[in-house]
Amino acid sequence: MKKIYLALFAALFFLFSCEREVEQPFVLDAGTVVKILPDMSGWPITRADSDTIAASDSSFVHLSPLEIVKETIGLSFQNPGLFGGAPTNAGFNSWQRDTLAEPPYLKMFATDIINDSGLVPDFIESEDIIFFRVVNDQIDTVAYIPNAVIRAAEVDVKAAFEAQSYDSVYVLFNEAFTFLPVTGPEWRAIKAAESN
Repeated sequence: MKKIYLALFAALFFLFSCEREVEQPFVLDAGTVVKILPDMSGWPITRADSDTIAASDSSFVHLSPLEIVKETIGLSFQNPGLFGGAPTNAGFNSWQRDTLAEPPYLKMFATDIINDSGLVPDFIESEDIIFFRVVNDQIDTVAYIPNAVIRAAEVDVKAAFEAQSYDSVYVLFNEAFTFLPVTGPEWRAIKAAESN
């Protein structure tokens, strides 16, 4: 009889321990960040090239990747499904800039994408992500994450998370988010072209 109780206890212990493993949420390593890297193919015109551009047309001169990382104070994005037409802003402080890396990059909290409750839709499901700085008390758009880039990252991060391929999640956090330079007039032209 003791053997039957022991076998039953062992079977129940095995079932409950397996259940706990499956139900255990993905917990990010402490200090995990998401790198927001420059897409280096996007720099046809920089300040170094600006001597070929008329001074009156300097609105179309892009900052370099390093200048964007140093000068960006925040990003703004839209998530119509969650926030309607209201933009959401997030700031960058000094520890969120790696100016020594090649290429330099900005960092955001990984918990803005995955937290203890699972996937966080605010940023990963957003669109129209722009980076800005302030010049002479005016907001100046300096870069953006193309909507195609954030959609691809969303699909890949969600698939890796649901498959519990956590190594893939970390790789995506280091590689999937890239930005391109843009000026305010260029950004408005991009949006106007999309609405036509």
